[in-house]
Amino acid sequence: MTDLRTENEKRREAKFNRICNRYLAMVSSPEYARYSPSRLMTGIAKEEGCTMQNVKNILIQNGIYTPKK
Repeated sequence: MTDLRTENEKRREAKFNRICNRYLAMVSSPEYARYSPSRLMTGIAKEEGCTMQNVKNILIQNGIYTPKK
């Protein structure tokens, strides 16, 4: 099949996948067990060059993180 996505859409999907995979790896690692989810998101945001809120929204949209209410 032909991929009809634009280059921006491909880069965006790759970035979202990196963020999700990095968060899942950090959450499951005993090395990061003492850190809160928001602290992990802040670290990922610094690595990716975006905001913590952006990382949080990506994780929520992909069903990886559910915020406490």
